Amino acid sequence: MTFKLTIALSLICFNVSGQSFPGYSAGPGKNPAFSGARGDGTLIMTYSSIYPGSGYNLNRYNLSYDTFIGQIHGGVGFSIVSDQPGGLLNEVNPEFSYSYHLRAGSDLYIFAGMSAGVIYRSFNSSRLIFPDQIDPIYGVILPGGENPGINSSLFFDMSTGFMMIYRNSMVSIDASHLFRPDLSRSGIPGSQLPRIFTLQAFTTINPGNNELMLTPYGEFSAGGGRYTVALGTAINYNVLGMSLMVLQSDPGTSIQTSVSLDTGPATLFYAYRFMAGAAVPGLPFGLMHQTGLRIGLNIVDKRKIIKTIFIPDL
Repeated sequence: MTFKLTIALSLICFNVSGQSFPGYSAGPGKNPAFSGARGDGTLIMTYSSIYPGSGYNLNRYNLSYDTFIGQIHGGVGFSIVSDQPGGLLNEVNPEFSYSYHLRAGSDLYIFAGMSAGVIYRSFNSSRLIFPDQIDPIYGVILPGGENPGINSSLFFDMSTGFMMIYRNSMVSIDASHLFRPDLSRSGIPGSQLPRIFTLQAFTTINPGNNELMLTPYGEFSAGGGRYTVALGTAINYNVLGMSLMVLQSDPGTSIQTSVSLDTGPATLFYAYRFMAGAAVPGLPFGLMHQTGLRIGLNIVDKRKIIKTIFIPDL
């Protein structure tokens, strides 16, 4: 019973574990090559939630910090992601990252990054309800007669990524879960986290106005037989930013809108996504909210060393 329950819970949470959301504010947790790419020491805090709660109920908390350090010719970063799907699972993933910054030409820059961390997974067995606990007459929940005894697990994982900047354009590729940890420890096919490969590209356009920036954005992600394609555009004027993104993935088509307010050292952003196809069978649609805060904690002068780039909050 315990073995089957462990596999079932692992597969239920398989769709979201270890995956970054398209359009997620770029940081070392998205791609280790992004470490130090903004130049300034940057702290990013985000919260994401997928509805409907009764069928999915994924809550994700993310905290990251990265900065450029001239003495090591690159950037360092730290990120910690906590996923809590369905109230049954708690998964924490802290990572450290390093990115080497190389100037390959007058307008060409190459970033190569690597990250290493652990995945800690635990189950809240007190919230599990078995059929023998349900009173068929009164519908009350009775004390359980079986203790599933699901143990916590700790796994080591690594990711790598590359980024190329040419003038105002950026292309990046990264591979996550290089060791494909088996989160259920069952050894059966499909229980391992798949390697996820992500390709991103965007360019920044200033149409004759220094305060106006247009940023067309594209992303393709694939792994474990699943894929996601995202296309969108961000518009930033003075302190206000807005974006629209269309996503196509296995569950269906999604539309995401976001807004950001840049006050200088801090930027507040919020995104709302409507998903025409939900990841849980039987649900006609899904909703997703993302909110976050980005804060510049220290100023690093990189102008004579390496190129910084404007990264939109989609």
